[in-house]
Amino acid sequence: MDLKVTQIHSLLMEDLAVSHWRDNVISTFIYYVILENPQIFEVTLEEDWTPEGEPAIGKKGDKLTPFSLIGVTKDSPVLTAKSELPDAKKARLSLLLCVLITYRKIVMKTNNPTQHNEGIQRLDTFLKTSGFGVSEDDLKLTRVLAIESSFTIQFRK
Repeated sequence: MDLKVTQIHSLLMEDLAVSHWRDNVISTFIYYVILENPQIFEVTLEEDWTPEGEPAIGKKGDKLTPFSLIGVTKDSPVLTAKSELPDAKKARLSLLLCVLITYRKIVMKTNNPTQHNEGIQRLDTFLKTSGFGVSEDDLKLTRVLAIESSFTIQFRK
């Protein structure tokens, strides 16, 4: 049985509370939140999209999401949730942005810790002030994940 997005959100919050990262929880959360926000993540093609020498991605009028470019499959183990959070679409979108930017925080690592920390601060300030509605609480929850050891091999692929 598929979980509701509120249950997936609850599982992720439980994991983050103990600085834990499970690929299937993160992947499922990302998938559900992108699907519930078509106004942000879906576009209607104004013309055919056919990269040179490649198969067509879409035709004029097709609606595409990030998942139009990749295959999405259901994997085991099946997730189960004991609880669910109240339906808070805006809160899930805030957390999604923090989760996605965590990868960028790792990639921009330099040999200079001060420079790395300044980069993280600039990203956090941008997310909080640019109209995305990212909360300080979500930034704090995901900050601990911005170390490479938190990511599994599957997520780094």
